[in-house]
Amino acid sequence: GKGQVTEEVILKSEHVICFDKELVMPGIIDTHTFFSGWAIYHVGAEMSEYQYEPGLLTEITRVRRKKKEKVNVRFGHGCNLEQLDAEETTRMLNSEYPQQPVVLFTSDRSTCIMNEKAIEIYKFTPTSVILEKYYRIMQEYLTDQEFIEPELEAYMQISTAGGVTNGKKKVGI
Repeated sequence: GKGQVTEEVILKSEHVICFDKELVMPGIIDTHTFFSGWAIYHVGAEMSEYQYEPGLLTEITRVRRKKKEKVNVRFGHGCNLEQLDAEETTRMLNSEYPQQPVVLFTSDRSTCIMNEKAIEIYKFTPTSVILEKYYRIMQEYLTDQEFIEPELEAYMQISTAGGVTNGKKKVGI
């Protein structure tokens, strides 16, 4: 609004910018972010080093116990399909977790490895996955407060460092 900044506001503020000679129009800047997609790079067990399925299974179980995850789905990220046999990994996940969904994102997030339970629940397959279909699983990791709060804090530090710039480049998307 118009007018002078009160002394009360000045005393409570860390920093005051006066725009008394300027016109401020909020809402013109595109402020959307890519946080939900960025979080996929960090959700669940780190899989980038695994070249064989049994080690991958051990890591999924270890991370689950360590984090005491409250969500029903088991996540992993960073899978390298040049190192892992996706079909064999899927068979193993189906065998080990027949009643629990498992989604392991590839390092570039272009696809994932999923067991049959995950396909049944989330209604997409690794061959039909596109980033727009990931919304079906976002609730699982966006509502996990122990995971998401530190991720959001890290994301905001990265995205606001150095002023306004291309957000995709800053956060590595």
